[in-house]
Amino acid sequence: MLGILKELIAELKRNSEDKQVNGVRVHRMNANGEVENATLATVAVGDFIVIKDNEQVPADCILIKSELESHEAFVKTAALDGERNLKPKMCIK
Repeated sequence: MLGILKELIAELKRNSEDKQVNGVRVHRMNANGEVENATLATVAVGDFIVIKDNEQVPADCILIKSELESHEAFVKTAALDGERNLKPKMCIK
């Protein structure tokens, strides 16, 4: 019985964290090329999102364009792998 209660508490915590992440606001480009406000819960495969400095992004994104002349962006991946240094990511060609 104690194990079931422990699992229930863990599941409720995961559910709460999922709702929090799914509610994160993003800037999504619509079919007309206009940027609109959306939440991560509404972002689908193939959507283009605009990411600005210091914004959190989903881990499964492809960098299409960067405003830097070097065509790269620097990503902090501490939430994924614990490393605190910025990693350079190059735009696709």
